[in-house]
Amino acid sequence: MGLITLFLFNLGYLVDFPTTYISSVGSPELEFRFGANGKVIGRMGISPFENFVFGISYGGEKILGSGTPACHSSPGIQIKCGAQAMKFSLAIGFDSEKYSDSPIGVYGVLGGDLGWKIIPYGGVNYKDSLGVFFGAEAGILNSISIVSEGYFNNDFILNAGIRWKFEEQVILEFAFKGVLNKEPIRVLKFSYIGY
Repeated sequence: MGLITLFLFNLGYLVDFPTTYISSVGSPELEFRFGANGKVIGRMGISPFENFVFGISYGGEKILGSGTPACHSSPGIQIKCGAQAMKFSLAIGFDSEKYSDSPIGVYGVLGGDLGWKIIPYGGVNYKDSLGVFFGAEAGILNSISIVSEGYFNNDFILNAGIRWKFEEQVILEFAFKGVLNKEPIRVLKFSYIGY
């Protein structure tokens, strides 16, 4: 069932940045995220064979609310492949979707199962310039976990969220992007993972 199995949830991203998780062969991944300025992004992924996932996404701003919708000029593409050794996993991939201000681009990420209901991640990405990201998911109740991530590029960005698994395969997440900013961006995500 993918690489590392999280204590509660199996998702390919923390808030904006990727994890090492890859769904089992043939299992679909669906995600809808809603953010500031009426932003809506839908993403669908599938694992056609073991340790490889392919996804496509599309969205834009002012999809909800008022004003003329400004859709992205082209769909986003996500490709990820990985490997696991003992309690550690590694994934490399590409993501052209604009979850944050700019696409993640090419990336590599390492994850490890520390026990105590905590899965940490760390990685690097390149899109116009090199960046470093890190984060973790921690289970706090049987159906609730918290996620956080930091990103170093020209600035430091900190994102954090809480996830609630209210059906076996359906997860609701509420996140704050830019926690250290004067006005953090609030994001709502719905995910379906076909285990």
